[in-house]
Amino acid sequence: MAGQDKRNCERWVIIPLRVKANEVVQIEHRLPSNVFHCTGITVSISGLMGYYISSKLGELSLSFNNRSVQPVNLPANWIPYRKRLDDILFKLEQPLSGGTRVSGYFQNIVPLEYNVQIYLQCVASI
Repeated sequence: MAGQDKRNCERWVIIPLRVKANEVVQIEHRLPSNVFHCTGITVSISGLMGYYISSKLGELSLSFNNRSVQPVNLPANWIPYRKRLDDILFKLEQPLSGGTRVSGYFQNIVPLEYNVQIYLQCVASI
């Protein structure tokens, strides 16, 4: 269908993790082939059991395009419940190769277990 404009849409990619006390979890996640740009990232923490005074719970490091670029190195902080992810979104402008791998690690720096959800705000073709 030559001459037609390609349509694009926002697509959220979620990478769930369960981390144990003081654990480093390796991340290897393949993005869908129609995702071609990452515009933001945020980390959400849930299921925290126990008491910890500091709001910093861990660190996230991510590479894109099969490890050719590493634009993400963020602290993972405890943030009270939010209805909208864009309130806590870190802006990113990263072009992606179709079907690329997201690689990296999440390091838990506290002696507690919890769930981590990495939200990638992306642009995908439809």
